Amino acid sequence: MRYRMGWIILAGMFFAGCMTPGMSRQIDDLVPAVFRPEKVAHYARDVVWASPSGKKLKLDVSWPEGEGPFPVLVWIHGGAWEDFSKEANVGLARYITNRGYVVVNVNYRTAPQFQMKTIVEDAFGAVIWAKDHAADYHGDPSRVAVAGHSAGGHLAAMVATACGDPYFPPTDPSTKGNDCSVQAAIPVSGVYEFDSLIREESGKRWQRVFGVLPEEDPELYRRCSPRSYLRADLPAQLVLWGEEDFLREQNEKWVAELKEVGAPVEGYMALGQDHLWPTWHWKKPAQDSYDRMVKFLDEQLKRAP
Repeated sequence: MRYRMGWIILAGMFFAGCMTPGMSRQIDDLVPAVFRPEKVAHYARDVVWASPSGKKLKLDVSWPEGEGPFPVLVWIHGGAWEDFSKEANVGLARYITNRGYVVVNVNYRTAPQFQMKTIVEDAFGAVIWAKDHAADYHGDPSRVAVAGHSAGGHLAAMVATACGDPYFPPTDPSTKGNDCSVQAAIPVSGVYEFDSLIREESGKRWQRVFGVLPEEDPELYRRCSPRSYLRADLPAQLVLWGEEDFLREQNEKWVAELKEVGAPVEGYMALGQDHLWPTWHWKKPAQDSYDRMVKFLDEQLKRAP
C-alpha cells in the first residue's frame, strides 16, 4: 500500500506538470497540505531552455527573496532515463531554494525516442544554460553545483566528471564558451558504471536507452560511465543512497573509488530508506537528506574565498 500511494502521488506530480499554471493552482488546493511543496519567493515555470529539432525542453527556476547573487543548483530528475519529469522534484527544489539557492529544475530528452549520448548532451547543455542565465534570476554563475536522483544522479556525475569531453557536444551550445564546469556535485542513488546492471537486466532494456546492445558498442557504454573519468581533480561530491536501495553497492563503490584516486567526496546513507526516498519531500528522511545536501552546498559554495 505504501508503494502504491507513492506512485499515485508521483503520477499526480507528473500530470500537474502538464497543466496550465491556473489549473495547477486548482490542483494544489485539492492536495492535502502535508503533501504540498513549500512556497518560494520567486518561481519561473516551464522556461524553454533549448529546442533541438523543434522539441521544446523546459525547466523551472526558483529563487529566494533578496538581491543575491545566490549560488545555483541544477537539479536533474530520475526515471531510468525513460520516465518522469522535473515535476517529481518540485518539493525538493523549493526546499533548497528556501535555504538560499537558485534552483534550476530541468527536463531532458528521454529514451526510447532519444538515446544515452543525447541525454548526456542535454545534461551538459542544461548546466551551460543555467550558468549563462544565472544572473537573470539573481544567481551567481561562478558558484554552481549539479545534482540529481537515480538516472539524474548518473547525469550529475557525468557533468562532474566528463564535462568538456568533445564526444558529448552540449545541446544548444552557448556563445559564451560552453562552460559546463561546476564547483560541486550531489549524485543521489546514481549509476556510475553499467557492467553490473547489464549482467542483471536484459539487453533489450539497454538497447532502448543506448540505441545499441552493449556488445555492439562497448565504447559508448564506457564513455557514458562516470567511472571512466575518475581522477583527483574532480569537483567535490556528496554521494547519497538509501540503506535498502537497489543501487546501494554502486554508490558505496563510487565513494570508495573517488577516495582511492584522491578526489574530494563525502558519503551519506539514508537509514531504512529505499531508492525513492528523496522524492517524498514531506517525509522526515527526505528532509534530513535535503538538509545534508544544503550543509554540503553551504560548505562548497558559500564559504569565503
